[in-house]
Amino acid sequence: MAGITDAVDALAAHLGLRVDWTRLHHHLNTAPVAALLSAATGAEFHRHALDRHQRDINDLLDHPGDETTAGHENRHLLVAALADLTFTSYEQRQAAIDQAHDLVDALTDLGVLTPTA
Repeated sequence: MAGITDAVDALAAHLGLRVDWTRLHHHLNTAPVAALLSAATGAEFHRHALDRHQRDINDLLDHPGDETTAGHENRHLLVAALADLTFTSYEQRQAAIDQAHDLVDALTDLGVLTPTA
């Protein structure tokens, strides 16, 4: 459960808010809270994917390996594919953040999200 709580806290902080966990648990079966949990897990998953893809790109660039023409072309293709995956993960993470942003009013009305002190 720590993973989802960390993800929800991180998403709320990104939005400049904090989570009232008592209120969230009280409204756990509501559509806005379910959507928040979904958005938070999506944003966190894609954040990890972005980190992983960036590490993989850096490893390929830092350790070229096979210096033949074929090896260079293969490395170029791998870096291009990873860059494409990185961009896709970024877009999907941003979509999850946008989804959460659209929920702020409903979640604030429920008392689940509150302004930071």
